[in-house]
Amino acid sequence: MATSRRSGSRPAAVPPRALPSALSLVVSLLLLGAAAVGLVEAVAGATGRPYVLLDGPAVAGALSVASWQDAPVVAAAVGAALLGLLLLVALLRRGRPRAVLLPAPGGGTSDDRGVQVAASRRSVERSLAAAARGADGVLGASARAGRRRVVVRAEVGLHDAAALRPRVEDAVRARLDDLGLDGRLRPRVRVEGGAR
Repeated sequence: MATSRRSGSRPAAVPPRALPSALSLVVSLLLLGAAAVGLVEAVAGATGRPYVLLDGPAVAGALSVASWQDAPVVAAAVGAALLGLLLLVALLRRGRPRAVLLPAPGGGTSDDRGVQVAASRRSVERSLAAAARGADGVLGASARAGRRRVVVRAEVGLHDAAALRPRVEDAVRARLDDLGLDGRLRPRVRVEGGAR
């Protein structure tokens, strides 16, 4: 758990991951590659060589005769539009939180001195999975916490998984109550039979 001191009574939001790291890596590599090609061609032009990687006059000639109806031009435009839309959606989409603010002893998320307590999302997930595994008949469990809800999957060895679902739900709700997150994270429990 981590604590942070903050002036004022308004709790700080735990920053989400705005852009998925894989998408950032792909875009960065594309930009780095384009910059490297431009640099190589600029150095080649400065030393008197016509080209190294890209034949500039040939590319300019091909582009000058291309029309908007040509299939490669349409495909490049559609690809660029889809990439831009994907980047925009990824930027605007809020990611899963890295930490979950825990309530102060008197209620709320910070005490009168501005101290906030947060637990990592993974530790909350591990705690809820352990609570689900503690229910009778559960062989294994996992949890995945988002901003407003947590999904807990429990595997049971009985043929009738539905009979154990209330026990697992009660265990998960009790752990959320212990953490002070019962009203802030809605649990969704899935119980699957392991033995058929």
